[in-house]
Amino acid sequence: MDQRLTRGEQKARTRQQLVEAAFRCFEAQGFAATTLEQIAAEAGLTTGAVYSNFKNKEALFLELVGRIEPQPIDFSMLGDTSRTLTDRFRTFGATNAQDAGVSSTTMATWYELRAFALRNQRAHAAAHDTVLHYMDEWGERVDRLSHLIGAKPVVPGRTIALITQALLDGLRGMRAFVPDEITADVYGEATRLLAHLFDDESSVLTTDSDVSPGPSTPA
Repeated sequence: MDQRLTRGEQKARTRQQLVEAAFRCFEAQGFAATTLEQIAAEAGLTTGAVYSNFKNKEALFLELVGRIEPQPIDFSMLGDTSRTLTDRFRTFGATNAQDAGVSSTTMATWYELRAFALRNQRAHAAAHDTVLHYMDEWGERVDRLSHLIGAKPVVPGRTIALITQALLDGLRGMRAFVPDEITADVYGEATRLLAHLFDDESSVLTTDSDVSPGPSTPA
């Protein structure tokens, strides 16, 4: 038996529908070319429903940024201490290369959203805060990751987060233009370099393999 939604639940569901519809429109025709009226039609809602939730596309962008969540990543293979650290990181990158890729239309959408954020003060501030939040979270996770791989980080966790995100962003961007060149082997060689951010000569005991996932987005 269906339960009637509260006013707050109905509003949250409507906002979710609009955010999902907005991203579909952005992917199909671009952020700049999309209107709130088109988003309403895509969501199957009235224009009034859009404007009662979002004043403009800037407000929709801020909502999108706030909803970015990391996708789960399996780090367990990094715990095989019978292999060298660089070999483990190389295998990790090659194995996860398929999940790391995104479509060219999705990349185009995120490039356009980032360009908007660089030109809009409030959007820039929201993106800035999201990146810092991610870096802070990774700073707390690095200790658990170091136990899993049996090596201590040689740089702060925030630095590892920044380097990893920049590396993945660059590979995803290049893959959108030359997909045949950015192979699993290329990802493996790239992630192999991350091993140098840890000291594999240290004697960290593996005690906890429950490492939280890193980011996927286009943020």
